[in-house]
Amino acid sequence: MSQLLYEVRNTLRVHHYAMKTEKSYVQWIKRFILFHNKQHPAKMGKPEVEQFLTSLAVVRKAAPSTQNQALQAILAALPSQYQMIGKLFYGSGLRLMECLVYA
Repeated sequence: MSQLLYEVRNTLRVHHYAMKTEKSYVQWIKRFILFHNKQHPAKMGKPEVEQFLTSLAVVRKAAPSTQNQALQAILAALPSQYQMIGKLFYGSGLRLMECLVYA
């Protein structure tokens, strides 16, 4: 997990995100991973993101803006050249391995 977070921080810094945004995104990514029993995000897809966001909305009664920030943080974990692909994977409900089969 630390390698992933290191890469996230580097990507955010390269794109000149504010330090406050970086800290927030890293915290959301950690929460997402812990919510799914420390499973690596590469092995998860749209259903896991939806479970996490649903938990925020229903259990924690988080505001829509909080849920959106959590989603953006998860997508920001991807290197910049893969963010659009990640958003397409998420939007279509595909997992990483499902996409690699067709590559």
